[in-house]
Amino acid sequence: MKLWRYSGLFLIGTGIIHNAIGFAAGWDMLAAMASDGLWNTIDVPIVDGAKHTRAELLWFLMLGFAWMMVGALLHGNILSKKMPPAKIWGWALLAKGVLVAIVLPASGAWLFLPQGLIILLANPKSKS
Repeated sequence: MKLWRYSGLFLIGTGIIHNAIGFAAGWDMLAAMASDGLWNTIDVPIVDGAKHTRAELLWFLMLGFAWMMVGALLHGNILSKKMPPAKIWGWALLAKGVLVAIVLPASGAWLFLPQGLIILLANPKSKS
């Protein structure tokens, strides 16, 4: 099985997981922002002992959407070229996974390690 064909989809899945966690953990903050009218609702001080700010939640969700967009671009590239992604994708995902896992082991950074390895171990001559 040529797992490299699914590299973009794996990255989209990582973004979906990221945002599912963000929406689940931040639902009360999102509801409060909606209740406040959305416009300029980010600069609100921490209230009721909240551990995270609205700005952190916004950027957490934006990162998840960014991974989905990058995954879609990668998947489109794989479909059009019918070849594994360039090795730089694998090295970048592996480096990101290692660096973030070192400083924040209790995170989803571990998901990037197999994704990077799948790309690095792909045979560039193995077309679809």
